[in-house]
Amino acid sequence: MRDRPNILRIALSSAVLIANLNVAPAFADGNAPEQQSKCEAVANAYKAKHPQADNDLMNPNSKTPYPFPFRPAIPPEPLAPYRDPESGIVFAVDKDGRHVTSTAASGTQLWRRDPFVDNDMCPYRFAHPYIAWIGPPEGGNGAGWHVDSPSTARPDAMTNEQIFSVLSKIMNSHWRMKPPVKGDRFIGLAFNSSQMGYVNTRNGDFYLMGQN
Repeated sequence: MRDRPNILRIALSSAVLIANLNVAPAFADGNAPEQQSKCEAVANAYKAKHPQADNDLMNPNSKTPYPFPFRPAIPPEPLAPYRDPESGIVFAVDKDGRHVTSTAASGTQLWRRDPFVDNDMCPYRFAHPYIAWIGPPEGGNGAGWHVDSPSTARPDAMTNEQIFSVLSKIMNSHWRMKPPVKGDRFIGLAFNSSQMGYVNTRNGDFYLMGQN
């Protein structure tokens, strides 16, 4: 009888851990973020119960509830903050590798967003993709593939105008974010899964532009 309370505590602790991870035990590897998109949570829970689910993606009759194959997550790596040279605003990726915080030159926090969750993105390549690059809207690993990219980054008015023009043409009611407004500025962002796009510096809206 004396052992029952200990067993109960262990059982409750395990249940709380699994519930907090929001995934089935097989993928409770410690690398799951506290917040997950709906697609992310469903995909990981399904794959935990169906380890061979990736093999069914090529089957046109597949009932797999996610569109791309992925392997277990890896922990995020720390990133240096990016400072916009014109406004002085600093954009920093949190330790969780998922949230982006915008801080004015005065030190005032402007916004904090989770691009992956906000866009209900699905796992791709990894069970829980994290942000692996943040910087100017062109160059490097950034998102300058839909505008006339020079060999070096140039986050100037012309670049932002080109991005605004592209987004204005391609965005429709299926996008989760509202279209940008004229005069908005952007930075580039890429996940370790190769999913990439632009972040609106005004409000933190993330516009997913593609993946490799």
